[in-house]
Amino acid sequence: MSSAAETTALAAFLDWARTKPLPGTEAERRRLAAAFLSACYQDLGKEPRLLEPEDWPELLGRALPSRLAHKDPAGRLAEALIPALLEHLGERVVVPYAYELAVSLEAHWPAFQRALSSAELQRRPLGPSAPVVHKAPKLGRNEACFCGSGKKFKQCHGKR
Repeated sequence: MSSAAETTALAAFLDWARTKPLPGTEAERRRLAAAFLSACYQDLGKEPRLLEPEDWPELLGRALPSRLAHKDPAGRLAEALIPALLEHLGERVVVPYAYELAVSLEAHWPAFQRALSSAELQRRPLGPSAPVVHKAPKLGRNEACFCGSGKKFKQCHGKR
């Protein structure tokens, strides 16, 4: 979890009375809900309440599976947990496409299950994939500054 909005949404959902009877352990529900919220906020750049039906292929086909481990047991809870999360959201705030999201969600479960069970599933890289290598020649202290000021580098941008 990275933002206060994600943390608040997760805590509110987990404290909701209708979350307790959902299948799975509390840790699995927490992990899946956190992955869903992170996929919304970070991968799609949207609050979950602003999701549109067109977001399901990206969210369920790539973003959410990339945040779960290969064949993660929490993934089997998605078909019960994500609709509950959307229902909880609808009780707290206005969700403009609530009905459309609920109706179109069913069609995207097979893609989610395929992506989750796929051996080729690529996890999202946590850092830069390769080190940055500068190919420009190193600027000497007595050479003209790169900014075009006409001064020597040591008298311009090379000052410490």
